Amino acid sequence: MRKNFKKLIRLLLVLMLFGAVGVIGFAQEGAEDTKSEKNFRASPIVLPAYTPEMGFTIAAGGLFSFKTNPQDEKIQRSSFSLIAAYGFKGAFTGQSMWNTYWFEDRMRIPAELWLKNMEDQYWGVGYDNARASDEGYSYTRTWWQINPRIFGKIRPNLFGGLNIDFNQTIAKNVSPGMAADPNYQEYGDNNYNGGLGLILQWDSRDIPVNAYEGLYLNGMATFYGNYLGSDNTYQIYEIDYRQYQEIVRPGSILAWQVYTRIGAGDVPYAEVTQVGTPFDLRG
Repeated sequence: MRKNFKKLIRLLLVLMLFGAVGVIGFAQEGAEDTKSEKNFRASPIVLPAYTPEMGFTIAAGGLFSFKTNPQDEKIQRSSFSLIAAYGFKGAFTGQSMWNTYWFEDRMRIPAELWLKNMEDQYWGVGYDNARASDEGYSYTRTWWQINPRIFGKIRPNLFGGLNIDFNQTIAKNVSPGMAADPNYQEYGDNNYNGGLGLILQWDSRDIPVNAYEGLYLNGMATFYGNYLGSDNTYQIYEIDYRQYQEIVRPGSILAWQVYTRIGAGDVPYAEVTQVGTPFDLRG
């Protein structure tokens, strides 16, 4: 059964990658119907960077935006990114983040696609363990995630949806301290997780990927289990509140966020540590 789910994951990965190509073609075709402006827009990105885990790094890719219906003046522009980064320590990361709006904004399909192979730090599970481990335990983590979500509009600014999450962590070159940790020993060096969840969301932001005003409130409950081939049975509950307020002058924005992520059941160590991303407050 698990082999079938692995095939499903590979199929979803291929579909998303080909979907990016299809969306580009769709947006360019739609642009022929819009004389006033070009529908499909691309912003290439090439950036040098440095992190302790990856060393000197080169990142390349692009941010792409389009309208699913160029004739609809009210619908927001959809966008997706494709970025790959290579570190001189041998680390590699790839990501694609989507925000797409369909059918006069009656349907929204955001998605995240991640792939990482890099040195990481394990701090243990729980606040006390993290404090006791001043420098953490090093290991090489291979991690991928496919996380699409599908929303339907219930009423203006209110959406209900389905969360689909497939992810896997493979730990290699594990340090002695991590190998001796009871939580690591319980779950081992290879964890695949598959889950489905329900989402209720209020979103009155003007531009979700770069908001200047509005309120965002998202409640989500995701259930992982062997019905999707998951190695572990657990639940993740999330509440995310963000608000944006203009102050002093136009373009000067005060933004704040309250976020909680609660796990229940047999939550593997790699999932316990996911408390947020750099993309939460502003896209």
